[in-house]
Amino acid sequence: MPMHFAKFPAAVGQIPFVVYRRTVPLKYRIAIRLRIQKIKGYSALRDPRQPIPISPADIDYVSDTRFIPEERYLGKIENGDWDRQRTPFESTSTYQGLHERFVEDYDWRETEYYAHAEDRIATEGEHFGYTDIDEFLESRCGYVDDLYDSIRKKGYQPMGVEVPHDPRRPWSRKDPTGVSVVVDRNGDFLLHDGHHRVALSRILDIDRIPVHVLVRHEKWQQYREEVFDKSRKGDQTVTHTHPDLHDLR
Repeated sequence: MPMHFAKFPAAVGQIPFVVYRRTVPLKYRIAIRLRIQKIKGYSALRDPRQPIPISPADIDYVSDTRFIPEERYLGKIENGDWDRQRTPFESTSTYQGLHERFVEDYDWRETEYYAHAEDRIATEGEHFGYTDIDEFLESRCGYVDDLYDSIRKKGYQPMGVEVPHDPRRPWSRKDPTGVSVVVDRNGDFLLHDGHHRVALSRILDIDRIPVHVLVRHEKWQQYREEVFDKSRKGDQTVTHTHPDLHDLR
């Protein structure tokens, strides 16, 4: 699957951001980001640290454009064709493999999930930080089994609240939802991170899960602005059925 990465400055140019990230708490960086967006003329803004509930069934695609590190892009508005680079979620090895495991009752070794990991370790030397397929089977697949059981028994829980923590992804502790999305020009949600949680939520028919909106396309933000402006003027024709418009009342 082709990967399209957001542009980053050269290594030297990254140094100021690293210092900025380490010395300025995220809440202040977000406040500065929102202030800059207001100066640019945007009014329909919300705190991106607050997740929104959406149906996992509404996530049909994965964004091939990666915005890494996520905290650098959280709440940003981006123009361009980045939202056109996408992959059907149900075609990913994660969804296919988890469906085989938990719906079709395959042994892990028979799944596309395992086969993909085996291929990645053989060709790239590692997958999810694992360099040995047996360790991947025992640790990673065991973690996914536990996560499935947790969601099946308790429903979807935010990260850090009685859900198995993945020791190979320590940064995930910083995300209380476990799922991040980007919103394309038409308002469709593209999955950015949290493939396992979304796949398991779909398999278990979970109605709603909380997600963080990482980036919105500029054209979608312009539509948010129009809805917000009409709402302020008391336009009774304005509806808020889209999950990313509920805050514009």
